[in-house]
Amino acid sequence: MNYDVSRFGFVAIRLALLLPLIGFWFLMHPEPSYACSCVPPDPPREALANSDVVFMGTVVSLREFERDDGLVSSADPTTVEFSVGTVWKGTVSQPMYLTTRRWSESCGYPFVEGVT
Repeated sequence: MNYDVSRFGFVAIRLALLLPLIGFWFLMHPEPSYACSCVPPDPPREALANSDVVFMGTVVSLREFERDDGLVSSADPTTVEFSVGTVWKGTVSQPMYLTTRRWSESCGYPFVEGVT
């Protein structure tokens, strides 16, 4: 094969100059990322409109489920029991139960007993 060295060299030099500039641009213009959904959360009014149930309650208890294999994962379920105070939307029971992932790394919420 016969390559035109001058043309190949010109292209290589352009790439060598262009690639660091592209990399620098990504470093200087980072975009926020959201691990769970890759989109920012809705504003409060939209979140209210898009939700079936919205309430305020105090966390009464947390129940973390143990796996049979002894392993622990951030995606393991945790059931949260609430004593419901104010209801803005939907029908809730007393007490109210919600299941979430164990840790925030898997989109869970870190509820704490006694906190409203």
